[in-house]
Amino acid sequence: MDDNRLKEIESNVLAGKTSWIYGLNKLELQTISEHFGLSITEETTADEVRKLLSDFTKKIYSENKEKEESLNVLGTTDVSIKYKEIETTLPLVVVDEQGQNLLERNWFEALGIEVTGINNITEPEQHVTKNLVLEKFPSLTQPTLTRHNGPLINIQLKENARPHFIKARRIPYGLQEAARDALNSMVQQGMLKPVDQSIWATPVIFVRKLNGKIRVVGDYKTTVNPKIMNSEYPLPTIEEALSTLNGGEFFSQVDLKDAYKQLQVDEETSKILTINTPMCLFNVLRLLDGIAAAPRIFQKYMVTIMSGIPGIKIYLDNVKIQCKIIEEHDQRLLVVLHRLQQANLRLNVEKSIFRVKSMEFLGQKISKEGIETLNDKVEDIKKIPSPKNKRELQVFVGSEVLIHFDDKLPIVLSADASPHGTRAVLAHELPDQRQKAIAFSSKTLNKTQRHYAQLDREVLALVQAVKHFHQYIAGRSFKLITDHKPLLGIFDNKKKNPDMISPKLNRYEMIPSAYDYDLIYLPAKKHGNADILSRFPMAEEAVEDEKVGAVLMLERITRNAITPEELTEETRNDNKLRKIKKKLQTKWPEKIEPDFRVFWQKREELSIINECLTWGARVIVPKKLQPEIINYLHANHPGIVATKAYARSYVWWPGINNDIELKIKNCGKCQEVQNNPPRAPVKT
Repeated sequence: MDDNRLKEIESNVLAGKTSWIYGLNKLELQTISEHFGLSITEETTADEVRKLLSDFTKKIYSENKEKEESLNVLGTTDVSIKYKEIETTLPLVVVDEQGQNLLERNWFEALGIEVTGINNITEPEQHVTKNLVLEKFPSLTQPTLTRHNGPLINIQLKENARPHFIKARRIPYGLQEAARDALNSMVQQGMLKPVDQSIWATPVIFVRKLNGKIRVVGDYKTTVNPKIMNSEYPLPTIEEALSTLNGGEFFSQVDLKDAYKQLQVDEETSKILTINTPMCLFNVLRLLDGIAAAPRIFQKYMVTIMSGIPGIKIYLDNVKIQCKIIEEHDQRLLVVLHRLQQANLRLNVEKSIFRVKSMEFLGQKISKEGIETLNDKVEDIKKIPSPKNKRELQVFVGSEVLIHFDDKLPIVLSADASPHGTRAVLAHELPDQRQKAIAFSSKTLNKTQRHYAQLDREVLALVQAVKHFHQYIAGRSFKLITDHKPLLGIFDNKKKNPDMISPKLNRYEMIPSAYDYDLIYLPAKKHGNADILSRFPMAEEAVEDEKVGAVLMLERITRNAITPEELTEETRNDNKLRKIKKKLQTKWPEKIEPDFRVFWQKREELSIINECLTWGARVIVPKKLQPEIINYLHANHPGIVATKAYARSYVWWPGINNDIELKIKNCGKCQEVQNNPPRAPVKT
């Protein structure tokens, strides 16, 4: 059977038609059975079907008036029906005839179908619904991710690439149990495999989510990413994608869930991607986030499994579909879903859209009228208020006309933050080194974000810029511009991550790691085109997709004598901490007072979370609450070493180690159980 005949039958199967079965020979039946997983044989007879049915005494006549004899009725049976939200049992009559299936009139009322005219049935405009996907393709929406069907993924390294081994990062005491559970879960899901030794090792970051669970993220930016061979498999150009989608009247978009994690890697690649944790080493069996080559690898795989389907465009983790005729669109969509199910992939149904009359793609609106530029590309510029002073006028000057995205030109993404908002400009670098903007993005900081340290605001701006322009930059090299120099120590993809970092930055820093960029610092004076939108806040607030779960490690302790509310209140009342918060939100002075020097030395590791000061994941305790915290840490008399270790997971203030030592030295119970000092030598 040739491919064209098989594809014709595939379309009929997915459309629910059955007449194609008649006239097939045994070889064709066997081929189709293997292709679709069906049980079809030549020997299936009407008598075998009749045994499964109840008798039906009424006569039924053909719709063809020239045929006077009644149809050959095999019998009747009750069948379970689910239509939209209705689930019921209805009678079904089976006949031994060729032709289309008919819906009996007694089903109309039961299913809520109204006949409004001859052959005109009122039902929702969107025939291919999310419910249909759930019913017809159940495996696509399963919650657990399994490996794809097909050849295993192999990541090619550059010639003479040498293994890179980095030791595991220390896990705070308060995260150890949750981190262990997360790793065990990934092992059970077939994503990790524990090993005793490896010549490759990438450290991981454990990020706590809002639900209390842990996300395990490999920091590949300094180990594997620089050594991966540049992929020759191209992403589609914008012109190619728009050309394919143009001319349609009905559109759909199928979004893949955790796309990269569905692809299984081969044994050689799993060793290269090995992660290092304090528990043990793990070979990585799936293509995890953070691998710079992942977008192109996934693109190649998707193009391969979707080959031969007209009117679709695969772009990163989604499949876009267009067609002029609604029936052909639905059939095309069903074929796409069938191919995905054969590949054992999983969908994100909530992000998928089915049979709409317009669709957005890379700043363009696509509909039957053609391709139009979306107004929101320039909406932020239109909303900027008139300058009210010299500074605002200087910032405003330099607004420019947008140019179209061109795959052949270098990409530059600039991000900036002010106390009021964040902004980003996507631009092209022209041959004469000038930059021309492609699109703008701007957000107003909400009340919580306005209290962030300036470092956190700048990080938020950078992360939002990368996420907002994801479709433009994923799988492509680009320059990432900032005017905040401390970001070079956090997001430079050629440097390892700092050991001490706040939970918020811990989560943020992994988002850009999956992209191929060069981080470049430009002083504010040269960053003018990136400055304008952040100085003029827009109406739309910046929203974080995921709140930081239990950002203060102290909050994870049960039966804690001090509540987060007390910490917040006493931080407000503490004169020194209040001044430090102000310096973090604005700028540190050139001359540092002695009392603030220890904080200034840690300034790039300090953060403001829930109005409390933190150093990494440890809350900085106000002076008034320090004695109570010491008493809490010492409650079980664990000794100096254990008490200090416990404190390192939760709290900090200047001199905390000395305070712990003093407390234990003055504790009678601790002194009673401590080891006896060595005897003094006796002279003879």
